[in-house]
Amino acid sequence: MVVLLRVVVCRYQFDSYGKGDFTKAPIQVQTGWLIVKVDDKRSGKILSYDSVRKELSKSLSQQYIGEIIRRLRSTAKVVQ
Repeated sequence: MVVLLRVVVCRYQFDSYGKGDFTKAPIQVQTGWLIVKVDDKRSGKILSYDSVRKELSKSLSQQYIGEIIRRLRSTAKVVQ
């Protein structure tokens, strides 16, 4: 099975790889093993806090609410 992932990785780990190169060995991650192919290399820029503040706040709020809902569902007693 082939799974396509768009991953942004630390450029320092893959400096020696060129476009089209594969990792020499599988990389173990939390969900399993990956073989990485470098499709493109671009220089990134560091964003200011003010430019990502709204998105960051929204993401953290959604995570917090999701956790609350998960806890409520796990402790709920359904009566029919």
